[in-house]
Amino acid sequence: MNWDAIVVGTGIQGLSAAYHLHRLGCRQIAIVDSRVPGHSDGSSHGDVRITRSSYPHLRYVQMMKQVMAEEWPKLEHISGETLIHPVTGCLFGPPDGAISKYAEAVELAGAEVESVDAEKARQLFPHLLFGDNDRALVDHTAGVIFAHKSIKVLMSLCSRAGTHFMTNCQVRSVDFGRYPIRVYTADGHLDTSHVIITAGAWTRHLVPELESTLVVKRQTAVYMSPSDSDVDSLDSGFPVWIYLGHEDNDHFYGLPCATGKRIKLARHQTCGKADNPDYRPDTISPDKIADVENFAIQHLAGKYTLDHAEHCLYTNTPTEDFILDSHPHNERVAVGAGFSGHGFKLAPLCGRILAELALEGKTSVQSFEDARQHFKIPSRL
Repeated sequence: MNWDAIVVGTGIQGLSAAYHLHRLGCRQIAIVDSRVPGHSDGSSHGDVRITRSSYPHLRYVQMMKQVMAEEWPKLEHISGETLIHPVTGCLFGPPDGAISKYAEAVELAGAEVESVDAEKARQLFPHLLFGDNDRALVDHTAGVIFAHKSIKVLMSLCSRAGTHFMTNCQVRSVDFGRYPIRVYTADGHLDTSHVIITAGAWTRHLVPELESTLVVKRQTAVYMSPSDSDVDSLDSGFPVWIYLGHEDNDHFYGLPCATGKRIKLARHQTCGKADNPDYRPDTISPDKIADVENFAIQHLAGKYTLDHAEHCLYTNTPTEDFILDSHPHNERVAVGAGFSGHGFKLAPLCGRILAELALEGKTSVQSFEDARQHFKIPSRL
């Protein structure tokens, strides 16, 4: 059988790409993964994610405008499900730290984000503790994405459209130099007219050009419960927040959970020694948990107790820009990778970009096309 398209990877990016392939007219689509959708070994699992317009680069602010105005509302309308709960966002940190670039980009883009000083921030966000010199950005476009529900919705939409899910099926290689394109799996091979590779931490094994570009970092997300029980998951006014320090790894984030009186918080780590995605620790380092707990003591008002912790993989690029590009040896192959811990919120738009790249070699997403050089596979620069 010759498939119209094969998608490698059943995370949020692969499911979004498959959804858009169907929307663009493909009928025979297979989505292949060595695991099942929603597995906890990659980057797409978990209860919630942050959405926001605040970014240090204009290209992402503009892409966020588009995904929030078009793609997420379409998914909610088609599925009849609420996937995003609006929650005011707060980005804060020392004025000479990373926050200055965020402020410049959102002002240039005209995003619904305002800059306030520490005194005003304390009034707006009583759940957070601010230093006297801290600067804060109030993001009125922010919210909580129901991540697990989003995965289920996309799975359902793809299934209803006829997607064939090949789970527990490892893709070993792709022959880009023949037509039809041949995808080799542990069970044999599949022939197809188009391929989209969204294999997360394992993408570099299928696209050798990215071997030295993609670096996998294992993150520790901590879930905590308030001791005084005045923090409801979504309705207490607890914000989604990001602390932006001076150094690359000196960033933390937090948000309320979808259910229960809990919050999720973590250090955002993009630099340092790479982790092996095939090694799955049986336990989570107490030092990693203590690191996040110490931050909570210093920056969150009230007392919190540990509920549980989980691992998540980031696949980072040196600039934290995504890879969204046609393969250098075959224009019918699109590659999405290196989402660097901030790709979930943009996934419905990235899926559209990847589907259009695989089918047409160009996209209808002007914000992407205007900045396309930032998303290229390095060998194509």
